[in-house]
Parts: sequence; C-alpha cells; structure tokens
Amino acid sequence: MSAVPQGQARSHCSSVTLPVLSTRTVLIKSGVQTVWKFDKREFGGKAPPRNLPAPPENVNNNLVRLIVAMVNEATDNIPCWDDYVATGG
Repeated sequence: MSAVPQGQARSHCSSVTLPVLSTRTVLIKSGVQTVWKFDKREFGGKAPPRNLPAPPENVNNNLVRLIVAMVNEATDNIPCWDDYVATGG
C-alpha cells in the first residue's frame, strides 16, 4: 500500500474489462441469451444514449451499477447530449 502525501486525496481507477451479462437468475459470462447486458465496447467510437438501463436486482456487481449510474447522471446533465448522439458523437 502506498502512502498518500498529507493534504492530498486518494484517487481510484476502476475498469470493467469484460462484458457483464445477466439472465433472470444468475450472472453469466458468455454463451447464453441475456435479459440485461453492459459492455463498454458497444460504445467504442460513439456516445452512449441517455438513460442506460440499470442492472436487474440479481446483478451483484456494484461497480457496474456505479458506472451505469454515473453515465446516466452525466448524460442527463448535458443539455445537448441527444444532438451529440444523433450526429454520431
């Protein structure tokens, strides 16, 4: 564990490397048709739309919940976001 200089805040870098897929009852990794999916690669080269769907209750990945909530909060607070998405942002 590295020391944080006095007066400086800690920062964290979080990453979702693999897609998160979910059926109605279990979290899965691949090979099954899904009810809900979050894959950052779907937005490579384009902007995500507003109001990404939240994971269902059975998804126990709090990092994914946080990322989806943060994207939704950001897109809700950018007035011209829909225009940006429409132009291929």
